[in-house]
Formats: sequence, C-alpha cells, structure tokens
Amino acid sequence: MGEQHLQQTITTAEQSGRKVPPGLYADYGFMLYRRGNLDGAIAYFDKERKTFPESSLLMSKLIDKIHEKQKPPSAQDSQSTSKEEKKP
Repeated sequence: MGEQHLQQTITTAEQSGRKVPPGLYADYGFMLYRRGNLDGAIAYFDKERKTFPESSLLMSKLIDKIHEKQKPPSAQDSQSTSKEEKKP
C-alpha cells in the first residue's frame, strides 16, 4: 500500500466513525519514520497502541527507540558511560 492510500484509508475511516484496521496506524507510522518524520511516527504508533492494546508492547518499544534516537549524542554517550561504570 502506498503512503497516500494509507493516509486516505485512515482519514476516511476516522471521518465516518469506523475503526481503522489493525496495523494500519503502525504501517503509516513506520512510513513516516522511514521518511524522517519521527514525531509523526510516534503519534501513529501511539494511535495503534491506544486503539489495539495487544500491540502495546511493540508500539511502546518502537516509541522508546525513537526517543533514544532523538536524544542529543552527548546524552546517549553519558548514559552508556554511566552503565559501564556500574559494572563490577
């Protein structure tokens, strides 16, 4: 499915009060992620998680990965350094 078709399917379903099929928000979110629209990806992963609770674990992990990616490099470096310092 192309991006435009996914967006149209989601919009049509939401406007008519119908439920979006499982995985559609996640698919669209992944397309946004691949295009570099991380905030949009998070929003659609969150919609998938709220609409289909069974997807919560996977969507939460994807959202967490994006948040990690959005952290400045210095914050990521200090986290890995502090983890290494805690090792006995």
